Amino acid sequence: MKPRKKSGKKRYPSDLSEGAWLELKALLPEQNKTGPRKVSLRTVMNGIYALKTGCQWAVLPSDFPHYKTVYHYFWSWRKKGMWLRIHNTLRARVRKKPVNSSTLRQAVSIAKV
Repeated sequence: MKPRKKSGKKRYPSDLSEGAWLELKALLPEQNKTGPRKVSLRTVMNGIYALKTGCQWAVLPSDFPHYKTVYHYFWSWRKKGMWLRIHNTLRARVRKKPVNSSTLRQAVSIAKV
């Protein structure tokens, strides 16, 4: 499937919708105090989602940040437990139930095993 073009930038079927991006953006860590980011977190997230389709890190299309940058964000967020927090938050929204902190602690301890 060919990528779609939108306002000069290539669009991929794996790209986040505007609504999905707004939900995820609110869950991402805030910017460090070291200065402005050099890459858009949305393009990083789109790169991570492109990898989900079977693309390998080193052959990530050039429309995304360099694969080492995407890799750095992915593993940094994984080590910090961000993916688990995002998953649990979004799952709770879908189920319309508040996330129980004891359940989160249990899930984190299971994930570390």
